[in-house]
Amino acid sequence: MQEENGSHPYGRMGEAVQASRPVRVDAATVSGELSLRARSGETGTGPDGAATARVRDAREDDLQAITDIYNEAVLAGGSTADLSPRTLDQRREWVSSHSPRSDYPVVVLEDGNGTVVGFGSLSRFHQRQAYEGVVELSYYVGAHARRHGYGTLLVQWLVSRARVLGYRTATAIIFTGNSGSLALASRAGFRRYGMLPNACYDGKRFLDVSYWYREL
Repeated sequence: MQEENGSHPYGRMGEAVQASRPVRVDAATVSGELSLRARSGETGTGPDGAATARVRDAREDDLQAITDIYNEAVLAGGSTADLSPRTLDQRREWVSSHSPRSDYPVVVLEDGNGTVVGFGSLSRFHQRQAYEGVVELSYYVGAHARRHGYGTLLVQWLVSRARVLGYRTATAIIFTGNSGSLALASRAGFRRYGMLPNACYDGKRFLDVSYWYREL
């Protein structure tokens, strides 16, 4: 899912876990954090083949990891409308635009070793007041951490948080060539409601974007 908030109009359902296997999640919510235990045949961390991950609020010291993961997606293309890498200050500004954070969280996902391997957010769908019940979901997973179910965990957490916060609808925008994110959106209960042809030009090609929603 790619991300929004002004400077990234098509960047919401970003670097997905490309065609990852389904995972089983046991979740316990403590002080706004969600601890997740994800089981997948592709992860070998631990004696039982399980990978432990945790979603928590993003902090100042997470900015470098957030920036690095996002810039991987920028350079790879096909999951964000940004064409050049972002600076640390630009990503700090993006995080700060989620205000209040109690309503528009920015979170990171740590693997079992405590390393940040992904991040996600719930953003304003539109600035006008009547849209306040609709939120936009985005996430990115680092290239080295894909195919472990982390994208699924982030989307599940963000959908659950949107429901807890009282939003009525979650939305996402996905490039039509991003097959991993398209599959994950469908598995997560999102429905496609539109497509904009030739929405973005990345310097080499035009890219179509698809629009998705899920009632909460």
